[in-house]
Amino acid sequence: MKRYLGKFSRIIIGFSIIYAIYLVGETIQRFFHIPIPGNVIGFLIMFFLLRYGILKEKYIEDASRILISYLVLFFIPYLVKIVTYKEVISKNFLGIILSIFGSYIVLLFASSSLFQYLAKKGHE
Repeated sequence: MKRYLGKFSRIIIGFSIIYAIYLVGETIQRFFHIPIPGNVIGFLIMFFLLRYGILKEKYIEDASRILISYLVLFFIPYLVKIVTYKEVISKNFLGIILSIFGSYIVLLFASSSLFQYLAKKGHE
């Protein structure tokens, strides 16, 4: 029982930290009228806190695993909405497919170039 209580408290603490960072991002966005969504600002704050060791990964690890395991559920409303645009999608299907494929190629090229650059830099 004690083991489950410890895991439960770690999960609650992790969610609290993630939510607090989200609220800080939202507050910064609204206070400074930044044209970037508050959740993205919160994500960047969390990245820097983790990157520089201010926030330890172990504090949010359990909550993050839960969020990632249910991530697909966050996309269901968007998928349902896409169905209502069936006519628009069917008229522009080729353009949509080409843009998806083109962005995939650009992303593939950019990530491989970045990897090669970092790999060379690491060997120097």
